[in-house]
Amino acid sequence: IRDGRGFLEAAREAVRHKPVLLLKGGRTPEGGLAASSHTASMAVDDAVLEGALSQAGVLRVRKIDDLTATWMGFLWSPLPRGGNLAFVTYSGAQAIMSVDASVEEGLRAPRFSARTDKLLSSVIATPGKRINPIDIYPDMNVHGFEKTTTEILKALLDDDDIHGVIIISFALHGGGEIYQPLLDLIKSRQNKPVFFSVLGAEGEVKDSSAFLAKQHMPVYLFPETGVRVFARMRRYARMLEQSR
Repeated sequence: IRDGRGFLEAAREAVRHKPVLLLKGGRTPEGGLAASSHTASMAVDDAVLEGALSQAGVLRVRKIDDLTATWMGFLWSPLPRGGNLAFVTYSGAQAIMSVDASVEEGLRAPRFSARTDKLLSSVIATPGKRINPIDIYPDMNVHGFEKTTTEILKALLDDDDIHGVIIISFALHGGGEIYQPLLDLIKSRQNKPVFFSVLGAEGEVKDSSAFLAKQHMPVYLFPETGVRVFARMRRYARMLEQSR
């Protein structure tokens, strides 16, 4: 960034209209030296730059995969209206770590309202499985994957106290077609971000993820990535709210 003042002025104007994501090397003294020698740009103290970018409303990402993950969220999902996340999961361990990641990002994974709990009880019989995160196993064996997940998602999309949903699923045989009823529901509402995390065997994960991405549905290998993307989207949405 050769003209810091000019860049920040342009960034402040740009973020009023669209999110600005910055991926920049040279965060360390060694990286900064390499950047200056290879690009003829000025080395800037990273802490100073971080503060200036934050004041300008620029969202900084650290790695290329974070950049691609974040633009998927912004391009394919509405901005969140709050910081409350719900998790729907096969994997208790992944969901617990995702709740930890949510708290670290300043988000919440709250308990559900009595109304939402009642709706969830139609497919999740055990009360402890209906506490955020929602564990669909073993009730899925009774109702089937489609009915269980669509009824849960309907309840969460209708709950105004839930601002985003992350679905943690194992990749299933047959590619991603099994997710089509969920995608149809999400597209019909379009009222909050819904992200997928697909785990499992490499080939099946690849097929399911490709199917979801082709339909413009954010999908991540690990749900914690989805948490970070949601947090960036929420920071941008909050900045717009405060500027009005």
